[in-house]
Amino acid sequence: MSQPEIDVFQQAQEFIRTKQLAKAQRLLVEYIKKNPNSEQAWYMLSTAVDDPRKKIECLQRVLRINPGNTEAQSHLMKAMAQPA
Repeated sequence: MSQPEIDVFQQAQEFIRTKQLAKAQRLLVEYIKKNPNSEQAWYMLSTAVDDPRKKIECLQRVLRINPGNTEAQSHLMKAMAQPA
């Protein structure tokens, strides 16, 4: 992973940690536009969205990229079990 990628993920993680979710979403969406198959970016985006449908969509993208991601599988099951 290159330094700019690491910086993007660190910055997004900081935004998520400080509850600046809109900033984290913007940063990650920009990154995903350039790197649509980034498992890590999609997973991180799933933690930055409040809408359950968007969270499920992000986690499904993670699993399309890497079906063996057990963390994403677990979070997807929890998200799908939530009442709409």
